[in-house]
Amino acid sequence: MFVNPDNLQAVIDQDCEYLGTEQEDAKCDFYFADENLLEKVPWMFFLLGVVYSIMGVTALCLISDPEPTKSPKSRKKSYRKEKEESLEYLIEELPGKVAFSLTPLQVMRTPAFYQIWLGFFSISLTNGLMSNYSKTFGLTFINDDHYFAKVAVFLNILNGICRILWGHYYDRFGFKRCFSIIGVTVTLVTATLPALPALGANSLAAKFCYSLWMSVPYATFPGIYSIVAAAVNDAFGPAHYQANFGLLFSQSLAHCAVIMVLTRLPSSTQCVGYTRQCSCWRGWFGLVGWVAVSVRPTSFHLRSFREQMHEKK
Repeated sequence: MFVNPDNLQAVIDQDCEYLGTEQEDAKCDFYFADENLLEKVPWMFFLLGVVYSIMGVTALCLISDPEPTKSPKSRKKSYRKEKEESLEYLIEELPGKVAFSLTPLQVMRTPAFYQIWLGFFSISLTNGLMSNYSKTFGLTFINDDHYFAKVAVFLNILNGICRILWGHYYDRFGFKRCFSIIGVTVTLVTATLPALPALGANSLAAKFCYSLWMSVPYATFPGIYSIVAAAVNDAFGPAHYQANFGLLFSQSLAHCAVIMVLTRLPSSTQCVGYTRQCSCWRGWFGLVGWVAVSVRPTSFHLRSFREQMHEKK
């Protein structure tokens, strides 16, 4: 609303080689060419920077260490001592009563880590493609900037709320079932996005279905961050949780590399346009992640799974 208060429409790229029929125009890019609108873009980033700074400073002021647990002699315990005591209740009922926790090197020798990694990678890739290209795709058949702004606000609300809900669902259903729901939903919805332009340019049906098709993924795939965080703790133990969880984010490197390759494939781009191409790839990667995780046990708390992990130590 700040950048485009008058709801100016984007214009088609006149250098696009597909100019012609409405079906072919959908393969072209749309841009905003109004100079007054474009002059506001740098100020938008400045405004966002101010907002982020205020939020960051506020968060920093609110962060504090928990009240230290005092011994009978009212002396503070060290962080290491408190951490050791907090692990006592996590000791598994296995021979020798050994606390269940794997180091990062041990984790990297387990198939479970790579299955979780691949599932996380596939949904993160879908998330990245959706975030970067959803509006670009929408502009091929809906030319209404205010509409996209309103949809984006609603999607961000879903983004925040669904993470809480998926954390709750993980406690009830475990990693495999939660990821299966996320993977199947993301695969089906994103793979069918290219069919939306058939509903008609700027039609009410197209706007309604675009909002619905965007809402469903944004109510599911952000939950991946909640369930993988809990899965790492349950699968590999709490002692080295921070390092083990950090290992999962090595998928970001692969994620960025794949996006750069996919968006530069000339053959598929020429056939369907890069926005439809991204929708198709999102569906395929969601399917790959679901298949990878589907062979995991329903819960990482199962005794058979924990015994296999202890054999890796």
